[in-house]
Amino acid sequence: MKDYKMSELAAICDEDDNDCLNCQLHDPEQPRSCLLTLDVPGRWPIPQADDQSAKADAGKLPLTLVPREIIRAIAAIRQYGTEKYGDPENWRKVSKERYRDAAFRHFLSYLDDPDGVDKESGLPHLWHLACNIAFLCELEGYSNGD
Repeated sequence: MKDYKMSELAAICDEDDNDCLNCQLHDPEQPRSCLLTLDVPGRWPIPQADDQSAKADAGKLPLTLVPREIIRAIAAIRQYGTEKYGDPENWRKVSKERYRDAAFRHFLSYLDDPDGVDKESGLPHLWHLACNIAFLCELEGYSNGD
């Protein structure tokens, strides 16, 4: 681990905007300076991003990169399907071919009208497409090892 200099933490240590991660450690003699950020050897080092001593997550997928809206969209479709069919796991009993067909139908409907909604569910075709693709990814067994 290394001791960061003030210039390296300027974005996180900003007393005026209350963005400092360690605001309780501000030095009153040095405005806008957090004691953790002073260039003092041996003073509480801040772990580097690749430091695995506190959190061993090397090689794991950064799931926060996934746009949250697709997760919400798939969840809405899953909720609708669970209410309609009663079993949240019944989707596993459907053949891949039927999901391919459903995905294609919703994709064509989306292309015809990007704002269009499914007549039965009232939910956007794009959301149904995303859910069908998610089912196919799961059923095809694609894995990243996690």
